[in-house]
Amino acid sequence: MYLKLHGAEQNYNKILNDIGGNKNQYNINKIYILLKEFQSSIDLKDKDVLYLRYKNLIQEIINVE
Repeated sequence: MYLKLHGAEQNYNKILNDIGGNKNQYNINKIYILLKEFQSSIDLKDKDVLYLRYKNLIQEIINVE
């Protein structure tokens, strides 16, 4: 799972570097933070925290227009 999340982070870094003056820059930065929080929740070994962070991450991704 760590490798997949690391790959997701690398791909998202490409998006962060490519946004320039995008109007959704705030949302894109927020998604990156949520991705890092989700990644850190794996070490906690708490299913509830993992699920909540996953849910927040997915909701934010869906809300980006």
